[in-house]
Amino acid sequence: MGKIVELTVARGVGRPEWVPEGELFWWARQARLATPTYGDQLTRAEVLFMEKFEALGERAEWIPKTRAAKTADFYWTSRDGRPWDIKSPSLEGWGTMTVKQQYKRIAGRISDDAPFKKNVVVDLGSEVLTDELAQKLAEYNAGRWRTPEHLIRKLVILADSVLRVIPLRMEMQGVDLALAHHMGT
Repeated sequence: MGKIVELTVARGVGRPEWVPEGELFWWARQARLATPTYGDQLTRAEVLFMEKFEALGERAEWIPKTRAAKTADFYWTSRDGRPWDIKSPSLEGWGTMTVKQQYKRIAGRISDDAPFKKNVVVDLGSEVLTDELAQKLAEYNAGRWRTPEHLIRKLVILADSVLRVIPLRMEMQGVDLALAHHMGT
């Protein structure tokens, strides 16, 4: 374990006053966020996402992590106030992947937590969201292997500093999705 470095952060509630040396840079960036994080240490991907999100004029309130249950990452206060989850798929080799491979990488990240997290924002960093991939993502809930508890309600993609809402197709063989969503699944 690295050397402990003293760090006092002026803003924020419950932020620790010490940070392992290797994390000082990320803690300093986290401390500059307008979003209150209530003492949680955000991952690098979460800090990068929140910086871009706030630069677009969006506002959020972090949901403190608990060991008892899986929770979404933040309340999107400038949008709908609902809990949203951040997904940051690996972008290694992204430019050489087919749309199907890109979709599988994103869908895999979403489906990991779909029973617990219904509103998802995917951060594609500086990559561009193509129309072809957006159309494929709109079919996420219609996958043959999806069950009502694995459906998501809303999907937004942050790509190349643009937030894009993906209108999800709400039909699945043999399942009334309107009823499934009404029942909270």
